[in-house]
Amino acid sequence: MTRFDQAIETRVDRVTVLEDRAQVTRVVTVDLASGEQLLLLGPATPVLVDRTIRCSLRWTDKDSEADAPKLADVAVKRRYVVHGSRPQDETQLREELDEVLERFAELADEAQTLFWERDQALSVLQATQEMLKERLLVAPFDETWRDAIEESRARLEALETTILNNQFSLEDLRLEVARIERELRLSIRPVSDYHAFFLLSVISEHAGACEIELEYHVPCGIWRPSYRATLLSEQATVAWESEAVVWQATGEDWDDASLSFSTARPSLGAQLPILHDDVVSLRDKDERERKITDVSSRDEVIQTTSQVDREESDTPPGLYDGGEARVFEAESRVTVPSDGRPYHVRYDAWESAAESELLCVPEQALFVFLRSIQVNNSSNPLLAGPVRLYRGNSYVGQSSVEYTAAAQNFELAWGSEDHVAVVRETHTDFEETSIRKRRIHTFSNLTRLTNRGRTPLTVTVKERVPVAEIEDVAVKISEESTRTGFERDEHGVLSWQVELPIAASEEVALDFNVSMPSRIRWSG
Repeated sequence: MTRFDQAIETRVDRVTVLEDRAQVTRVVTVDLASGEQLLLLGPATPVLVDRTIRCSLRWTDKDSEADAPKLADVAVKRRYVVHGSRPQDETQLREELDEVLERFAELADEAQTLFWERDQALSVLQATQEMLKERLLVAPFDETWRDAIEESRARLEALETTILNNQFSLEDLRLEVARIERELRLSIRPVSDYHAFFLLSVISEHAGACEIELEYHVPCGIWRPSYRATLLSEQATVAWESEAVVWQATGEDWDDASLSFSTARPSLGAQLPILHDDVVSLRDKDERERKITDVSSRDEVIQTTSQVDREESDTPPGLYDGGEARVFEAESRVTVPSDGRPYHVRYDAWESAAESELLCVPEQALFVFLRSIQVNNSSNPLLAGPVRLYRGNSYVGQSSVEYTAAAQNFELAWGSEDHVAVVRETHTDFEETSIRKRRIHTFSNLTRLTNRGRTPLTVTVKERVPVAEIEDVAVKISEESTRTGFERDEHGVLSWQVELPIAASEEVALDFNVSMPSRIRWSG
């Protein structure tokens, strides 16, 4: 390797994690002598991209009037570094594994003894019951038999409880063995490692302390947003935490580094794929087809929580539509080892007042769930990602959010109310009148809600009816059989506020028909 004047070990100071790579910044302070000199900095991962290297030099004394050192050349040299084949952490893990396996063997032997004792206790109980049957044929019942049977049953139940706890302990040890073996595989390193080193040619007119900053890109580093939402029932607020889930297998650990997470896409420099022609052929309709109009039903997503109207588009934003790149800063310096496992790093936290209600949409699901509407009180938008939901200190499940701008409303569902039962009945009918030549489709929906809890509830029930887009199709709600007191919006969604007393049931009926001329064919 090339001779050098100083060999300096550097550490990772800052990392910006992108969608599929990472931008690493190393900072080190070096005492330079006057004149030209070669510096060897490292080690770094050998998979770094050479063409992305940027290097800057500046005096640590900001008041210095001397000219900054000049960088004549920077090159990357890769070589093998030999080290011991038995690291200390590997030895500790092997000792821990031996202890766990020894404990596992003891519990396995204990399990065999417990199973044998359980079989013996079961045999004693069965024999006692058979003897009691034979005794009852020739003599009256004696209370001592009851005591003997209860004693045998108690012994059997105690053994089964002990066996169950033993099996739980064995399962925990199996998981512990799997964890240690996984850690052991990660800790076993080869006899030599392949590293990259930076060879810098520096020219300085004066001697002094110089700060060197190296920046480069590495693959195998990604991040995705993840969130935690906690519903604080007493304050009617939602506590929100935004996290970045980071995976990295770059070949170098990020120890006590300042992390930031960017939505920039460096891969946009790639060329667009080649498009092929899509041939479309046309033909004239025949006489019968000209007399028939085909209509169909379709579902559309309704934006209900946003405070601003969005421009409707048939195509969602694509990869090449541009947009502003966002950068999220971690709250503190963190350590992310190069092991390919996920690490959660928090970068934002806030609270928002929430409007909550019990909601039932029987067409979608036969249960009542708690829904809340809150505002994104952060100065940053929420990226699409999973949300872990907690009601107080209890974990209730996982949901997801779409992209939500700052100061925009969004919804969260907090799980079902199990003490409310929902039953739904649906009936459809079809009639074609011969005189007026009209087709009539009739729909009847009946939803029954039962409160099995100990507190009265108010549930919002939502149903929907089709919204016709042509004049010849008419949608009419039956006022006689439909439950009154509903509100209807322009999208055909009907809402009822249903009061559910304790141990009471309420029904929500919706009957409507869709009529159209016989020349219109409806595929709904």
